[in-house]
Amino acid sequence: MKFRITIMRKLLFLNLFAIFFTGVSIAIVALGIFDRKTVKNTENSLLNTARGVEYTLSDWQATLSGYSGLLSTLSEYKAIAGGQISKASAIEHINTTAEELELDIIAITDTHGNIIASHGIQESDISSNTAVAEAINGEESYAYEPVSDCDYAIVATSPIYNGERIIGILLSGYDLTNDDFISTVHESYDTECTIFSKDLRVSTTLCDDKGNRMVGTKLTNQAIVQDVLYNGNLFQGKNTINNTKYSSIYQPLKNKNGKVTGMVFVAKSMHIIKAIKTQTQAMVIPAIIIISFLGFFCSYIPITHIIKRIRGVSSYLGEIATGDADLAQRIPLAHHDEIGELTENFNLFISKLQTIIKEVKHSKDELAIGGQNMLTHAEDTASAIAEIIANIEGIHSQINNQADNVQDTAGAVNQISSNIESLERMIENQSTNVIQASAAIEQMLGNIKSVNQSIDKMAGSFDELQENANTGIQTQANVNTKIQQIEEESQMLQEANLAIQSIASQTNLLAMNAAIEAAHAGDAGKGFAVVADEIRKLSETSSAQSKRIGEELNKIRDSIQSVVEASSASTKAFTAVSDKIQTTDELVIQIKSAMEEQDAGSNQITEALGNMNNSTAEVRTAAHEMTEGNQLILSNIKNLQDIAGTMTRSMDEMEVGARQINETGTGLQEISNSVEESIKKIGNEIDMFKV
Repeated sequence: MKFRITIMRKLLFLNLFAIFFTGVSIAIVALGIFDRKTVKNTENSLLNTARGVEYTLSDWQATLSGYSGLLSTLSEYKAIAGGQISKASAIEHINTTAEELELDIIAITDTHGNIIASHGIQESDISSNTAVAEAINGEESYAYEPVSDCDYAIVATSPIYNGERIIGILLSGYDLTNDDFISTVHESYDTECTIFSKDLRVSTTLCDDKGNRMVGTKLTNQAIVQDVLYNGNLFQGKNTINNTKYSSIYQPLKNKNGKVTGMVFVAKSMHIIKAIKTQTQAMVIPAIIIISFLGFFCSYIPITHIIKRIRGVSSYLGEIATGDADLAQRIPLAHHDEIGELTENFNLFISKLQTIIKEVKHSKDELAIGGQNMLTHAEDTASAIAEIIANIEGIHSQINNQADNVQDTAGAVNQISSNIESLERMIENQSTNVIQASAAIEQMLGNIKSVNQSIDKMAGSFDELQENANTGIQTQANVNTKIQQIEEESQMLQEANLAIQSIASQTNLLAMNAAIEAAHAGDAGKGFAVVADEIRKLSETSSAQSKRIGEELNKIRDSIQSVVEASSASTKAFTAVSDKIQTTDELVIQIKSAMEEQDAGSNQITEALGNMNNSTAEVRTAAHEMTEGNQLILSNIKNLQDIAGTMTRSMDEMEVGARQINETGTGLQEISNSVEESIKKIGNEIDMFKV
């Protein structure tokens, strides 16, 4: 079972999630921007600090150069350089000057770089110092370098002239190893600061793990050493010192001649940036939570109001759905907003649905009438199909009788053929006898007895031939009678075929009417339209078969006419044969009389023999014509048998098609009943609506 969550809960949760997600997203973006801005500001601040340190050192260098140049022109310092003042007085004077000018280092050397008097450093040989060496050569100079016992200082030097001759060097400087400079930078810019002599820390605000200043330690990052000390470039980036990350700047310290002798380091710890970020998060996250809940509670009231209105709409819909389906109800419109638009559109939909239901109710009544008409037509169709089947069965019975008659006719014609063959053999015998008679006549004078015997045999043969001829005439008469019957039955088949064509035409018209009614019925009549189309196709098939049967019957009629003509010719031939046989019999009698009057009738016998030969030839010709006519009759009878078989098979197919039509009509009637039941069900459902 699924857990049901209301839309109100979904909206409140979605609203809370959206507010919280928006706040978190804004916080993440803001913190990211703040982080980048803080880092960028830190880098810019360090760069400004480095510039400030550079400016301070430049100012110090310019001050020292001014002091050195000024002091080198004073007579007191010339006197000290020239050895005209005692050492004690010189030291006192130098200390007083250093105190007044706040200098960490003051020294006067001779032209070889040996300190004559000094403040802040021990007396020693400083000729190797870059600034001192350049001053000995007559040039004012400055440098960042160790001086005597001072590990690292910024110094400025000026030559002391006596006229045009250099008599000494004045050196002034600030000690960079004390904490004055780095403390000033640390306090002024809130940054860590370190002074390097080369890579050695000589002064720094950085402390180790024990809290001690990291003075005397070296810079371990050789990449920075290489870039700053040897290449003279400014380095700005992140660096790790004593396991602490710093955003740092290493700035080279260059002498007047451009040589890098040390570095100044300013940096801020990344822990400070992280602490600022953590502090910001500590303020932003509670603010996001508070804002999210405030937004949630502020959105609770309008969401509740919206859900209440939606429930009101749902309540009206429930009344329409579960009540008496009264489509006349309308939802009252309270506010013109999205829900009000939904309510208004729903009322328009109900109005349109009410109109549609009214039209459907009206169409339901018409559909019921159409269903009843379709059922009536289906019953009429079933009756017509039953009548068609009865007519087809009657035609089938007549065709079977016709086939039996054709079979009898074939037997009779075969008998005629047998008799004709026997007659032909007799005619052949007659021809042989005539030849023998000719021989006998030639020997008539020599052998009268043999001629008499031959005449007796001839007389017997003529009697038998006469009997066969009579039999042939009788058989031919029977054939003529059967052929007449076949012609009458083929006429009956032609009439039956016309009846089938008429039924097929009526069936086609009925199918067209059924298709029209199905079209009027719309979707409910689609099944009936299919059945009507099948009836129409079957009607067309029946019409085609009937046309074919008519053609075959016409062929049968032509064949029967040929048989009738051949039968008439055969009858005439039999009559001619009978006449010739009668004539021959008379001649035989005359021959027999002539034999009695042998001397007087010999010429008559010769003439009669000639006549007999002519008659025999004619009889043979007539017999041959009868044989050919008999073959034609047999061929026509065979065609008649084939046509009768074809008609029988066609009627069988028509009977099967008619029974299929009957089954289709039964199905159509069932479909009509089903359509009527469906119409009643639709009417019952539609009647539930009140319009």
